[in-house]
Amino acid sequence: MSTYKSIFGQKIKKVSANPSNPIEGEMWYNTATGSLKVQKLVAASFSSGNNLGTGRYGGQPFGSGQTAQVVAGGLTGSPAATANVESYNGTSWSEGNNLNTARGNGASGGTETAGIVACGRNNSSTMFGQTEEYDGTSFSENNDCPSAAYRQTGAGTQTALMICGGISPPTFPPYNNTSFEYDGTNWTAGGAMPQRGDYMDGVGVTTAAVIFGATNSPSPNTNNSSLDYDGSSFSSNNNMNIAHGGQHLVAGTVTAALVAGGGSPYATAAEAETYDGTTFSPNATLGQPGQRGGKSATTAAAIACGGCNPPVASNLSATEEYNAAAPGTKTVTTS
Repeated sequence: MSTYKSIFGQKIKKVSANPSNPIEGEMWYNTATGSLKVQKLVAASFSSGNNLGTGRYGGQPFGSGQTAQVVAGGLTGSPAATANVESYNGTSWSEGNNLNTARGNGASGGTETAGIVACGRNNSSTMFGQTEEYDGTSFSENNDCPSAAYRQTGAGTQTALMICGGISPPTFPPYNNTSFEYDGTNWTAGGAMPQRGDYMDGVGVTTAAVIFGATNSPSPNTNNSSLDYDGSSFSSNNNMNIAHGGQHLVAGTVTAALVAGGGSPYATAAEAETYDGTTFSPNATLGQPGQRGGKSATTAAAIACGGCNPPVASNLSATEEYNAAAPGTKTVTTS
């Protein structure tokens, strides 16, 4: 039978303080606390954060990560969309300057100092093509998207944003299979999706993006597909383990991404999955299932904010912080 000494080449040490850089599996006895410690991998998890000031679903999120997230606009159920903008610093939300056009279910991308919101709708389903750029303080209008629409995906940055799918007037359904690319000034037509869809989301930029999920016509059937975009055309990738229809949290890059929440017919999924550029793997679980917003540049420390559970009018102000699996020190117990 293997022993600790046979594996690590030494007995368990007695120390007065935890080592500064232990390796996974290393054990020691802390004489100051009178406890046996072990370095192990702590599983990925979601934990509660402070609530949004204004509850909403269909918000347009963007940011660098858990300590720098912005959510712009959204739908409040009554009487119409909100223009409210809030920023999260890792502890609490604070209000900033409003969007120029109140809306929800638009496409978004970028960072907390260089963000973008395009298209969207209000609660009467008036659709917008307006594009607004955020400089960390205020929003300014730029050239409109060629097609007014809502429930599109947005993947990219303020100067390299790709949007696709969604719903345009006057029909609902069917949904769109079109895409458009934004270079920081102008919009141009992109490639056509192999399927029509809405309520997707994605990560990447205009020349390399991956799109997660879709709700195909007729609503509310959900799709667990994923699509790659290379700047000119879409191609099918491996499926997600579950369908993430409706708005969901996305984070990361095309080779290291996170997708969580969503569901069908409105908001029933709590599962999170990670993506390595080829394969989806089950991950942590949201404390509150449903259509949860959030878009971060990293999967190490992402955020889910707002959203809705059935019925759709039941919007949430809840915030959940996601932390990826990481080494951590645990106390060894008998249980």
